[in-house]
Amino acid sequence: MDNPQRPTMRSRKLGAMLRELRESRDLNLQKAARLLNRTPSSLSKLETGKRGIRRPALEHMLDRYQLTDPDQRKALYELARDAKKKGWWLHYEGKISPAMLDYISLESEAASMNPFHPCGGSPLVTA
Repeated sequence: MDNPQRPTMRSRKLGAMLRELRESRDLNLQKAARLLNRTPSSLSKLETGKRGIRRPALEHMLDRYQLTDPDQRKALYELARDAKKKGWWLHYEGKISPAMLDYISLESEAASMNPFHPCGGSPLVTA
């Protein structure tokens, strides 16, 4: 049975990176699943952050995807290690909306912020 908890931002990021890696190798989900001796469903859950991955399985996956860059591998190992860590905002789950929780989690993981500055006047402003 699947874990009903929401995926963490770290697990989503790990999944997205693994999906990008798979796609860069011109592998669809079915081909990659066969290559990794997994079901397409389990690979999909991993790539959406709904399921975690242990270090040996991740090493196997990266070997099969022929990822040799040590810095990229290290980044993926660290992300996998920290994937289950929950952010401070999850203590407020049930007290604030799920959309706000998503927003806070995205903001906390952001590398930079670009404020929006509208140019010109509002269409509702009349002279």
